Amino acid sequence: MMGCVEDIAAMQHYLAAEIEDRKTNPRDDLMTDVANGTLTMDGVEKPLRMHEQLAFCEAIIIAGNDSTANALALGMLRLVEFPHIADEIRGDLKLIDNFADESLRYESAVQSNFRATTQDCEFHGQKMGKGALVLVSWGGANRDPVAFENPDDFRVDRTNPKSHLGFGRGPHICAGAVLARQELVESYALLLERLHHLRLDDGWTIQDVRRSGGIVTHGLAKLPITFDTAPR
Repeated sequence: MMGCVEDIAAMQHYLAAEIEDRKTNPRDDLMTDVANGTLTMDGVEKPLRMHEQLAFCEAIIIAGNDSTANALALGMLRLVEFPHIADEIRGDLKLIDNFADESLRYESAVQSNFRATTQDCEFHGQKMGKGALVLVSWGGANRDPVAFENPDDFRVDRTNPKSHLGFGRGPHICAGAVLARQELVESYALLLERLHHLRLDDGWTIQDVRRSGGIVTHGLAKLPITFDTAPR
């Protein structure tokens, strides 16, 4: 644990030095935008503080890296868990898009996050004051039977495949959602083309596959897969 803390501290010191350098030596890069960024609150424009700049940089490092890798691994687990799905997709490659979205709905790489209410409100009888900290469970919403018929079933023929909250929604929607979805689609297409008879290694069952992450991020600790290569 202490090793992890030390690594994070070292990264933050490195990023802080880079941010300070960009203020006096601007470049045509994202770090310069972060170093000189501002935030408007209550009509007043203020420069980003160092902790906000560091949080932004760390989010960029994580976004599209950890989350996309986890989403891809979770999708591969579905292909192992439901082998008939792979055959369906190979028979109709147009289903890859639906598969990517259904995978994000069925088990999202980002399960939840915290939000603060912007005004006094009431939700399902629960009153919350302005500024209340709320844990929004996108993973739970993705299994809402009101929004998805038989939500616990994995189906690539859903009529509302993009209605999931795997990328969030509203002003906080993932800025890289379009890129991430395309990365997943192209990765699945290539993997399904080259890898056949996907299955877990001998001695492994679906129940043996363990998850990793915490209350926000979600992925697989390990996914040992065996496959046959496609004939050339």
